[in-house]
Amino acid sequence: MTVLAADDGLSGPRTEEWLTAQRGLADLLGAEYRRTAPAGHLLMFDRPDAVASAVLDTSRGPD
Repeated sequence: MTVLAADDGLSGPRTEEWLTAQRGLADLLGAEYRRTAPAGHLLMFDRPDAVASAVLDTSRGPD
């Protein structure tokens, strides 16, 4: 399982809170955490390469 966290590249408390929450979700789920930048709310539109990579890597399973 992978949690992709979209990072729009804007520094600030809201961005850091978001990324911290996403890392916490990954930890809770026992998932891999990937910070993906630059990307906004529609991560799959902004960074389809990162989404495809995460799907392919996850489907291969652990090394």
